Amino acid sequence: MTTNMAAALNNAGIKVSITKRVWCWVQDHSGKTAKDIALGLNEDIKKVTATLRDLESRNMVVAKKEYFKHLAGKPGRKNINTYATVGATYSLKPKTFAKPPYPMPLVDVMPYKVEKKSKISLDDLSIKEARELYDQLKDIFG
Repeated sequence: MTTNMAAALNNAGIKVSITKRVWCWVQDHSGKTAKDIALGLNEDIKKVTATLRDLESRNMVVAKKEYFKHLAGKPGRKNINTYATVGATYSLKPKTFAKPPYPMPLVDVMPYKVEKKSKISLDDLSIKEARELYDQLKDIFG
């Protein structure tokens, strides 16, 4: 089942993308949730949510978190995003990806020099040598 507007556009041979339909619906009905938008456009909630995230990454729609108490005695709160458009006219903008708030520090790693030794037989070690080997291995492997 489609909305009257979508049916009229399809009958006229005009295809309107879901992105534009969602943006226009949010423009006319700001402050609505993704579920409300999906019901208004008679589209799948997953498709509408993905479109809203895409519009949000393009800075065309702003999501505002609202907190509601759970109904029916459930403990805790539930946060829901309500949406509003940023501009007055629809124009598809390029995606802007979030950058980290600070530059990531580079960590210098010191190369570990491995000294190659001949094979050691544990049976031939004295107690003092075995203890030194144990301490060295403990320092390396923790």
